Amino acid sequence: AHVARDQAKDPERAWEFLQQALALSPGEPLLFADMADMAEQLGKYDELAELVEGWEGRESDPSRVLIS
Repeated sequence: AHVARDQAKDPERAWEFLQQALALSPGEPLLFADMADMAEQLGKYDELAELVEGWEGRESDPSRVLIS
C-alpha cells in the first residue's frame, strides 16, 4: 500500500487502490491501517469511522482495540 501511495503521487488514486485491495482481502489488518491513514490524510472522516469500527470488529486481541 505504501509503495502504491508513493508511486501514484495521487492520494485519491492510492485510496482507490487500497479500496480494491481491501475488497480482495477484507480481513487484512495492514490494509485497515493504511486505509485509516489515507482516510485521515484525505479528510474522509466518515470512512475513517467505518474503518475503525471494522478494524475493532475483526481484532481478536482485546488489548489492541482502540478505546472509544
